Amino acid sequence: FFFQTRLSGIFYSKCSLKVTLILELKPSFVGHLCVNSISSSPVLRVLLSSPHHRPKPSSPSDEHSDTSMSSAHGHFPTQCGHTHLPSSPLAVPSPCLTTHLEHTALRHTASALAAARFPQFTLCVAARSRRVHTWQKFDGGFGVAKGVPGEEEAPAAGEAAAATVTQLDAKEVEAQLNAEASCVGICKYVTSKLRETMGGREFVAWAPESLRESRLKALAKLEMGQMPGASIVVVGNTGAGKSTLLNALIGEANLLPTNGMRACTASIIELRYDQSAEPAPLYSGEVEFISREEWEHELTNLIGDLTQQDGRAILNVSDPDAHNHESWCKLYAVYGDNYTHSTLAGGMRNGRREYLNMMADDLMKKLKNCRSITGKCGTIEHVADNDPGTFRRKLERYMDSSNDVASGQFWPLVKKVSVKSRKWSVLKSGAVFVDAPGVNDSNTTRDKVVKGYLKNADSIWIVSNINRAVNDKTAKDMLDHNFRRQLLMDGTYGSLVFIATQSDVLQRSEAITSLRLSPTATLEECAQKRCEFTESRIKKDYIDGLVEMGRASGDDVDRQDLEKRFELPVFCVSSFEYQILDGIRKVDGDAETWKNVEGTQIPALRKHVHRATLAQRARNVRRCTEQLLQFAQSIKAFTSLERDPDEKIHEKARQAFEKAFAPLPKKAQVQLEKFDKILADEFKSKILPQLDSGAETAALKCMEQAQKWSGKWSRKNIGAQPGLHWSTYKAHCRRNGQWKINMNEALAAPILTAVSTNWEKVFVRILSEQLGMLMLDVEKEFREMQDMLLPQLVSAGLDESRLTMIRGPIDQALKTRAEAAVDAAKEAVQNKQRELSRSIAPEIKNAMEPGYSEAFAEYGTGSHGRRVAILENHLEGASSQMFQAAVKPVKNALEPLRCELRDVVSTVAIASTLEDVKTNYSILWQKTTESAVSARKRMQPNLVLAIGETKTALRRLLLAQGASHQEAAAAMQYEGERSGDDDEIEIHDVTDEMERKAKEALRRNAVDLTAGDDEVEMGPTAAATRTSPVAVKKEKV
Repeated sequence: FFFQTRLSGIFYSKCSLKVTLILELKPSFVGHLCVNSISSSPVLRVLLSSPHHRPKPSSPSDEHSDTSMSSAHGHFPTQCGHTHLPSSPLAVPSPCLTTHLEHTALRHTASALAAARFPQFTLCVAARSRRVHTWQKFDGGFGVAKGVPGEEEAPAAGEAAAATVTQLDAKEVEAQLNAEASCVGICKYVTSKLRETMGGREFVAWAPESLRESRLKALAKLEMGQMPGASIVVVGNTGAGKSTLLNALIGEANLLPTNGMRACTASIIELRYDQSAEPAPLYSGEVEFISREEWEHELTNLIGDLTQQDGRAILNVSDPDAHNHESWCKLYAVYGDNYTHSTLAGGMRNGRREYLNMMADDLMKKLKNCRSITGKCGTIEHVADNDPGTFRRKLERYMDSSNDVASGQFWPLVKKVSVKSRKWSVLKSGAVFVDAPGVNDSNTTRDKVVKGYLKNADSIWIVSNINRAVNDKTAKDMLDHNFRRQLLMDGTYGSLVFIATQSDVLQRSEAITSLRLSPTATLEECAQKRCEFTESRIKKDYIDGLVEMGRASGDDVDRQDLEKRFELPVFCVSSFEYQILDGIRKVDGDAETWKNVEGTQIPALRKHVHRATLAQRARNVRRCTEQLLQFAQSIKAFTSLERDPDEKIHEKARQAFEKAFAPLPKKAQVQLEKFDKILADEFKSKILPQLDSGAETAALKCMEQAQKWSGKWSRKNIGAQPGLHWSTYKAHCRRNGQWKINMNEALAAPILTAVSTNWEKVFVRILSEQLGMLMLDVEKEFREMQDMLLPQLVSAGLDESRLTMIRGPIDQALKTRAEAAVDAAKEAVQNKQRELSRSIAPEIKNAMEPGYSEAFAEYGTGSHGRRVAILENHLEGASSQMFQAAVKPVKNALEPLRCELRDVVSTVAIASTLEDVKTNYSILWQKTTESAVSARKRMQPNLVLAIGETKTALRRLLLAQGASHQEAAAAMQYEGERSGDDDEIEIHDVTDEMERKAKEALRRNAVDLTAGDDEVEMGPTAAATRTSPVAVKKEKV
């Protein structure tokens, strides 16, 4: 590959030596490329071995060892100075596998490994003669012990294979990621090889131009894209310990800001694994700021919150419980004294000059010209460092929001912060942590981003203090009722994870009393029992929440069915003591409650992250590889079948095929229409009636809801009473009903409550079941067509084995495409239905905007009463039509949604398979020229190589994912394929040939021990190959 120029001196000047290239992939992947006589052999033999042991030079006693490499047992070549790998329970659970790659394949593999997952790697070359042992050093390679006869120095620690990974879950992750990276690299090579073969000038005559183009387009669709990750959104109340939890998971002490006295996270923080290699900084981040237009809109709202009845600005809000304290904090953080000192000199009073606050409009004009901080709007700030403490200090002003606000801060302007590091192994499998500050953020831009993350999240973690989780708050109440209902409709209610933090904080005496434990129970035993109680309590409350939503929708609820369908993972963690036990925190003393890291449950949570992410990746890579294999097999089947010279047979075959194939598209369409009708009936019976009834209920209850907002407000019972403070009410009108609460969502709640459970039932459960049945029916139609066609073609004079070669790839491809079609259809529908279910509240907002605007315009004495009356009168007048109008777009969108779903299934599974059937069977009657026959014959080696490499990659991938050897073999062999068919390339190992010749030379030079007088030296390899005592002459081999 790209190192070959540097290595050419060894290849050609010492071609008689055995040269081993060791490709080191940090942290644990080691690939051994054993090369012999590279100048004459176009093939490299690659041995992928256990990634958990680094190679070591053999002892001097092995100086003359000539033992051949045994790839079947996974041994390293001892003559290159490597010992055999000991067996290990932590090693990859499969024997070493071999594959044969051309130079270009190896180059693609190395490039893919570097780009996709393992950018840090070095190349080491070990070259050694039979008498003088020398480790040749290249960039990043082994240590050097040059020209010392009979001695050999081991590679320096840290320079050879990567450091041993101590955790089993990390080893499992490495094994699968290594297999994926290798698979992706080989698939990219195979794709390029197939493209070169089907479109190259040398083979241009193999098929008509139209057929070539269609096959090349089909191949282009099989290109592997970026591996899917998993977005994990972490939500929780202030002080729940989200930042400390994330610090523990990524293995940092306090990279994310934490404080024992106050809330710290004010920005959206995205954490991901960094693919960059050294010398790139260990930590890097991007801070994205909102645009100037977005900030000016936010500034208008903030100043509006800080405007007195007389129109003058409020310049100081010292009460942290005040409704506009947060707005004041933001303005002071950005503008500092430029804001708080915005006064104008007035008249004299009692002999002293009186200063008045600026009018709000004048303050707005002044602040727009203060750009020392707001000059960052619309930009992206880059931050990087190798030291975590320094990196944190650079980020703090973008991420930290304290109760003691300082000026000159950027956090009110930040849309999100993206941070990455190659140190964070928990994210290496592709997970992305999103630390969300909470929904209904007063910064509307940031609030929109948070809701977007939640809508598209693969998993949502609810974080709560363990005492709060089991006492005054439960899993049923931890999330807002509207939010939980939305999760159910999105089909993501089952992706929730509950994390109870601070499991180490408890009083032993209180735990013994409340949990009825033995007086002799230790603190750790008390903590463990409390964790068990918490887990069972939260899981019960989780199901109670589902039961409650079902009954609110008028459904008959089956609790046992809900418990089977929905399982809530619960983790009771101690982030703080995990950091102590793991050596991350070194200045906070010893852990008091937990004696090992497993008790803190952080390792279990890390495993959960890997399992969830790798499951998605495994499915994606496996399917892409299977589709590529099936494509290569179909092209090989097409090009390897010779056309029968009998024209009568051709005509009979064509007529038989056309007769059998003609009704197939219509039959497939009938199955598709049957599926569409079932879905339409489900919409009509379960969705539409609930939308109508929900709209009627919303119209009846809307005034009751509005009167709650205008109810009596009391500072002594903030949160206990439903009424809003007059200025908070006004702030909601200014923002069209969206601020501390979302009035529009509250008005839409009866509609969503009525439809939520049926919505989930149709779009998640029924849709999945019907898609699976549809694809089974379509498969059955294709199978029956070919079953009927086969005897007709055989009776026409065609060989049955040739027909099996045509049919096998089609059957396999149909199964894979059916699976892909189901997933594509689900993805299309889920994205669309999530948008539809969220469209009702915006429709209500549009209808309420005139009322909000008119109510906000009121000012002066008694303005609050007039404002309430205006808004309630508008709501009462609009309610008769507003709610029915809000559900109408949803009802109208259901039919286009069905059409889109039908098109996805038809395109992904049915149309492409119909095309394959016509193409593959057409070889039986197409007129073939001599040039086409010649081109197809020349294509065979490339196609065989492509199939062999793809099979090897798929086999390794399946084994890494936990499949047995039998399962892996069965997955790659279609019905009728002969075991040991010519898909595999027969390559003679140059190593074995050289070993054989060397042994013959040793035998020829062997002498009887009793016959010679000269001192001789025993050769271990020679001794192993003779049954009688022999010695080896001391001479150059």
